[in-house]
Formats: sequence, structure tokens, C-alpha cells
Amino acid sequence: ETSSVRVLPYASITIRQTGEEMTDFEALHEAGAFAFTDDGVGVQTAGMMYEAMKRAASMNKAIVAHCEDNSLIYGGSVHEGSFSKANGLNGIPSICEAVHIARDVLLAEAAGCHYHVCHISTKESVRA
Repeated sequence: ETSSVRVLPYASITIRQTGEEMTDFEALHEAGAFAFTDDGVGVQTAGMMYEAMKRAASMNKAIVAHCEDNSLIYGGSVHEGSFSKANGLNGIPSICEAVHIARDVLLAEAAGCHYHVCHISTKESVRA
């Protein structure tokens, strides 16, 4: 209360950020959660994300998303492009991020949820 810095804590969407079981949004909200995120990993199933968005919307809280569809990573370690090709590295295609964002935007609209993407790194994602 006497700090010069206002801290707004995020809470996880899913337990251990595995995408398998939703956390107790209500308890986390009561504990002071500002928004919900599994940042660092994308919530892979649309059903889980939609349910999380509906729950967050009911509390007027945001979903903050790391967007990366794991089924499109193809063993990549860097963005697919001139660097990955020049260095013989498997690249992660831009659609990996963009598809996830496009899905989530539609889900957020249907759920009436405030939605924030943590980081956008491709032009395709901006289009989504």
C-alpha cells in the first residue's frame, strides 16, 4: 500500500500451464488477479480457451495470450525465413502464431471477453 509501484498480478488460465485443467478463476480473482494467462505456452484447445474466456468475461477480466499453435511448429527453433534457411535450422512458420490469434479473436468475440496478445511477431498475425 505504500509502494510507488502498482503491481497487477496475472494468474494462470490452466493448472501448471498445461492446458488440461482450468484454474479456479473465482478464487484467483478474489486473491487479486488482474487478468488470466498461460504466457509462455499457448492454450492449445479452442474449447479450453473459450471456457476460460467466458469465465474471465463474467468477472470483467482479460485473457492475455501467448499465441503459438504447437501443431504447426514442426520441430522449429526460430522463425522460418532467411536466417533459418542460411543456418540450416528448422523454422517455425508465421502461420503458427497467426492461426492461434485468428482462432482466439473469434472466441473472444463470442465470449464477450477482453483479449490481449502478449507479443505479435509476424505480419500475418496483424492481419488475423
